[in-house]
Amino acid sequence: MNISSQLEYQVKRYIQTRSFSLDGTLKRELEAIHKEYGFGKVNLGCSTCLRSAMQRICKVYQEIPKEKPKLHFVGVKQKTMKELRAEAKEKGITVPFGCKKSELIELLK
Repeated sequence: MNISSQLEYQVKRYIQTRSFSLDGTLKRELEAIHKEYGFGKVNLGCSTCLRSAMQRICKVYQEIPKEKPKLHFVGVKQKTMKELRAEAKEKGITVPFGCKKSELIELLK
């Protein structure tokens, strides 16, 4: 569905508040989209016809799946204190009692 940003705004507004405001250009665009989906012609001078057309377009608009942006996060596995102590032991580094993880990482560098 190729819909302009102005008409899309009015469709969203109609979904939320059940009101919309269309100028002549947007009415013609609404009619074209209405025809495109096989609903037929719209009497542009009749507010009831426009409201009915807007209702149909809103139903179609809501059924279109919206793509949500995907966040790709690659985490880095951190070593546990037990693994860090074992690594220090392999390197022959004595670990002082009560040593914090950040201090132990500095000792291993």
